[in-house]
Amino acid sequence: ARVIVIDPYRLSLNAADVSFAAIARRVDSLLARYGVDSARVVAHAHGAGVALRLAATRPTRVAALYFLDVGALGVNRTKVLSTSMRLAPFIVHVPGGRRFLRGHLVRGLRQNSGCDAWLDSTTQRAYSEPLLDHIGEAVAMAGRLSGAREPESLESLVVRLRVPVTVILGAAPHPAAPDFGEVEALEPLGALLTVVRLGGIGHFPHEEAPVDVAEVILEKRVVRTHDAASCGTRALRS
Repeated sequence: ARVIVIDPYRLSLNAADVSFAAIARRVDSLLARYGVDSARVVAHAHGAGVALRLAATRPTRVAALYFLDVGALGVNRTKVLSTSMRLAPFIVHVPGGRRFLRGHLVRGLRQNSGCDAWLDSTTQRAYSEPLLDHIGEAVAMAGRLSGAREPESLESLVVRLRVPVTVILGAAPHPAAPDFGEVEALEPLGALLTVVRLGGIGHFPHEEAPVDVAEVILEKRVVRTHDAASCGTRALRS
């Protein structure tokens, strides 16, 4: 398979309009430049809000949707910024500030992982360093996200979907788990909707259980079961 990785938020880092609809248009333009149609689109967390709108507004671009630990998102908002994160652009420049913020970010990754064996030092740097390098832009974007307004309701978008949607959820308790309503909002899809729950996995199924996720996306019928030491999972479909 040809794999194209797109960071929709990096595409929109300095954009004024950071609604899901606007970011989906930027992703659509990028895929058009690659000549991509009928793609299997895999989206993690807030990226699913972008992917849903891409599929609803450009149906020929998308053949199937795969949402990783997220359901249907109505608004493109982060949780309220803590005081420490609002001050992050200043903290990062004081002695020890970068180390403090990196520890804060890594703790969040661990708290939301059912199994954190994937979080080695290289992965920790891959997740934290780009954000710390652009912390001012990231915090400013989070502020714009808090005020973003969508042009269409979630309900109107869901009823226009004509492609299968698979929601892959981490079954281990974790703070970033999607609300029940996010998955319930997709129920009008009927037989087009499949929900897969990965036991022992948290908010990062693509990191914690990449083989299992790949098997679901590639429509393999056998989903692996591993031992606990290897962050193993058992997948249950519903």
